[in-house]
Amino acid sequence: MSLWKFFKRKTDEELFDRAVNEKNHTMTIVYGSRLLAKKKLESRRLISYTESLFKLNRKKEAVKILDKYAQEKLENGYFSEAISMLKKAMKFNPECIQTARLLSKAYESKNLLFEAFNVLINLFLTLKDANKNTADAQRLIDSFLKRHPVPSFLEAYDIRIAAG
Repeated sequence: MSLWKFFKRKTDEELFDRAVNEKNHTMTIVYGSRLLAKKKLESRRLISYTESLFKLNRKKEAVKILDKYAQEKLENGYFSEAISMLKKAMKFNPECIQTARLLSKAYESKNLLFEAFNVLINLFLTLKDANKNTADAQRLIDSFLKRHPVPSFLEAYDIRIAAG
């Protein structure tokens, strides 16, 4: 029986898990890509895969993958999983407007309005600090405030924009 295990071909899942445990990012990406192509890369492995992409300086690809899977989770009502993925994506690229929009939408779906608003404000401030165009972030904030005209949000927005 043990001889059979020795010669048995390992599955991509087993090889992926081994690469993750050994912190072999190159092989993690190889096996993760195979699993992704087969649509067998579940959430826990997806995070390891994107972390390896990030470590090998492929952060745009990591963010794009996380955004795509988070969008699917949002559409299927798995808001907590989407939030987890999107928070990770925001760590990889805090200036990504698409990720911030999705994360804010996920928080909004869970009725966590303060968190949703805060994501948009932080995006605006991050872009402003980097001397990048803030027009898209401002549009997202304005749209949010039209849907949720909470006085404290309006006041916080005015104060932060004036101070920034």
